[in-house]
Amino acid sequence: MSAAEQILSEVLRCLSACGLPAAEAYRPRGPLERREAVAASIQRLQSRPAGLDGYLGQRYEAETAAWRELYGRRGEVWIALEAYAPRASGCEALLERAHDALTAGLAAGLRPGEMEWEAVCWDAETGMFRRRAILRCEVFLVAAAPEESGELLDFRLKGVPES
Repeated sequence: MSAAEQILSEVLRCLSACGLPAAEAYRPRGPLERREAVAASIQRLQSRPAGLDGYLGQRYEAETAAWRELYGRRGEVWIALEAYAPRASGCEALLERAHDALTAGLAAGLRPGEMEWEAVCWDAETGMFRRRAILRCEVFLVAAAPEESGELLDFRLKGVPES
């Protein structure tokens, strides 16, 4: 799973855990089948090596009794949230709840910063009001390489267990 997919999955998990009707934007059978929804997407993602050219050091894993080389990437992600509701005030309420959920419940690898809100507008295609917001987050990704092979495994969003 790519970094963007991991981030979006974590955002949707967090919103759903707080009882918000949330779905990934741009999906054919997306959130607009409901009367109120928050659609999330990644607007922009930038990353760069963390530490000395990505190297963070070693970590001892007790369960395998082995040392693993740790590498990291850090950056910024702009998460687009679009609230749809039959009334303009519903968009406001949905985005307030989304903001509260995301600033309190995201994995350690996503640190929310500022959120910019756009004006409420009428969406003729859905027949509902829409309000868009962009949440800017600092993102941390880590990868571990076992000492015996040195093979660098995929980068994972920090704080999210491997599935």
